[in-house]
Amino acid sequence: ISWFPVLDIYYVERYSILPSLYIDMSGIDLHHVLFVDLECVPQHPSFYDLDDGLRALREKKAEKLTHIDEQLSPSELYENRSGIYAEFWKIICISVWCFAKQDGDILQFRTKSFFGDDERELLLAFFELLDAHYNKPHHYLCGHNIREFDIPYICRRALVNELDCPSILFDHGKKPWEVQHLDTMEMRKFGDKKTYTSLDLLTRVMWLPSPK
Repeated sequence: ISWFPVLDIYYVERYSILPSLYIDMSGIDLHHVLFVDLECVPQHPSFYDLDDGLRALREKKAEKLTHIDEQLSPSELYENRSGIYAEFWKIICISVWCFAKQDGDILQFRTKSFFGDDERELLLAFFELLDAHYNKPHHYLCGHNIREFDIPYICRRALVNELDCPSILFDHGKKPWEVQHLDTMEMRKFGDKKTYTSLDLLTRVMWLPSPK
């Protein structure tokens, strides 16, 4: 698929052929959807490698988490609970998936991963893809808990790396129907505000292979 570019050392791909079962999702063409997931690691090997200012701020965060894990020290909380905080961890991999038409009623499912220790270069490569191929109102980003985790995390790390985010990442100032984010966790809730369903559990109950 010529429009899905090769980007330096961050290029990983594999192909599979899928039957064309569900082309339409509430009026959204799956060919215009980019599925996104990211992986993060601590910016420093341990809590004690943080500079004095960050370590003090992390300790304040840890105080708010002690009601969850009373037995864990600030150091253990840093290693086990800091992943959700973009201020203390960084992105090392962003994987994306897309569907593309092939002959007849066959879909091609294509994957690509941007990865590496240089977070700025990784984000630049990912943003280049978005700016070039996902820059219209009919394009969407999709993922599990993407609106609360993946997209805010990417934007916060972009800010740290002094990068401008592509417009598709923003929902500020947009009307609900203008937001270009599809969150499978929100879809699974069907309006329920009390529960959280992990992707691992969701795939299990739907008899699907789990990526976790």
